[in-house]
Amino acid sequence: MMFEEVTLQQPNREWESAYEILPGPAVINPNMSPTPFSNRVALGAGTYDLSVLDVNPEDSPSSEDRVEQVNIQYQRLNGTGFVIDNIDIIHKEKGSGDHTFFGGIGFDKVMHGNTGIGTNLMPQLTSEITLWGTADLKNLNGDVLDTNRLIHLMVGSRVRTDDLKLTTAVDTDQSDPNRRETHIIFPPQDLQGNPSPVAGTKHGFLHLMFENGTLGK
Repeated sequence: MMFEEVTLQQPNREWESAYEILPGPAVINPNMSPTPFSNRVALGAGTYDLSVLDVNPEDSPSSEDRVEQVNIQYQRLNGTGFVIDNIDIIHKEKGSGDHTFFGGIGFDKVMHGNTGIGTNLMPQLTSEITLWGTADLKNLNGDVLDTNRLIHLMVGSRVRTDDLKLTTAVDTDQSDPNRRETHIIFPPQDLQGNPSPVAGTKHGFLHLMFENGTLGK
């Protein structure tokens, strides 16, 4: 077939601004596989808006830290995708949970690497916003795929290179403070740590990454 006088329009999305980290060997510890901390990266498209309040410096069951507004949308190249439009913050006693910041909302914290905050699977980085909570996962039509999932979100300085390779510095913070990444992770277990694959992902967990966010405090 041949058509003449075709009008072309650019799609209103930037495929390079959002990614999905796929299962693979952990870059920092390749003996651990599959993990959400690999160099296997799929291109996607997406946008997000997030507004949070860090009211209390220490988390507790009576903390008023909360997510005021969230709208995360991510689309895979095949047209499927995910929406996250609610996050309920987990609150706990100081020192309880998997690590010190497992709960509440924190601003400007050095995390991961060998800091004892999280496991030694991500390089040390500065996280401008970090939170742990629960959320529902929806598809792009708004249908609920999974409910009350554990979610970890970090807005921090960049720890992937221009070719999307994860850096490996665990002893010092070598993240790039002039560039920003947002990591959104649904782990493959429930709130009690039992295996519980995340519905709709086809590989058990969800790890989304957004670039070039604008931060206002």
